[in-house]
Amino acid sequence: YQRKESFAVALDIKLHGPLARYPVFTHSLFNTQGLTTVTNQRNLVVNFNIGGEFYLNPKWILRAGFFSNFSSYPVLEKGAVQDQDHLHMYGVTFGGTYRSSDTGTLSLILQAQYGTGQSMASWLASTGGNADGSASSEVVDARDISLVVSVGGSFDLSR
Repeated sequence: YQRKESFAVALDIKLHGPLARYPVFTHSLFNTQGLTTVTNQRNLVVNFNIGGEFYLNPKWILRAGFFSNFSSYPVLEKGAVQDQDHLHMYGVTFGGTYRSSDTGTLSLILQAQYGTGQSMASWLASTGGNADGSASSEVVDARDISLVVSVGGSFDLSR
């Protein structure tokens, strides 16, 4: 919904369809026992974004939003060879835009994201301080926090 030059509110809902398990590649890296096949699979996931903007005056616009970023990767299984983390994320965005004239803008955006889930921790096995070429891995609980600062703008040279 939008009221021109006053405020706007938006909602996005994204549906990510499932994909059956399929092989990505086969390798023998760090595996002295033979070949390992890495597979990929995706589950059905629904993500959403909701946000709005408010015009303080014709030159200043403030924006805020909330979003989800749920993992479509399956839950990690012990002993599986999977290179993608399974993290369900949530985040917020805050930003502002200054319009210097009809020809230029400058924006500053902050985004914070937090999530929990599982990750695959891998390491080379060693005996007596020497790596013997075999790898070990373990499913561990994981947490992810990120903060992104963006600056952008535009300038119309045709005027």
